[in-house]
Amino acid sequence: MINRVNRFRGRRSLFPILRRGKVQRYSFGKLYYRQNYRQNYRIAIVVSKKVDKKAVVRNRIRRRLYETFRLYFQQHAIHVDLIFVIHDNQLAFLPAPDLSKQLQPVFQALQKNYSKKI
Repeated sequence: MINRVNRFRGRRSLFPILRRGKVQRYSFGKLYYRQNYRQNYRIAIVVSKKVDKKAVVRNRIRRRLYETFRLYFQQHAIHVDLIFVIHDNQLAFLPAPDLSKQLQPVFQALQKNYSKKI
């Protein structure tokens, strides 16, 4: 799980990123992102009941993505707010190496857009 300082607090804190952030679409969902001026990143992962009716599957997706992003941000000091809206349950059942391979375009986009602003 990610630290408390890397989480959003309340639904209202998501609205500025959803309204004014950039959007990238992937096969498994959308990524909203915007640079922040804090000393850390913040991330939220939204998995609706349309993805899967079982809370176990939705929470598995959330936990796996939080862990993958936590490991990525340990190696890269990028200050950005991220909101991941998941549309497909394929991320719950992928092996860990395949999951990180699926997320490589996301990491490359973050590196390209925000590596200069460290």
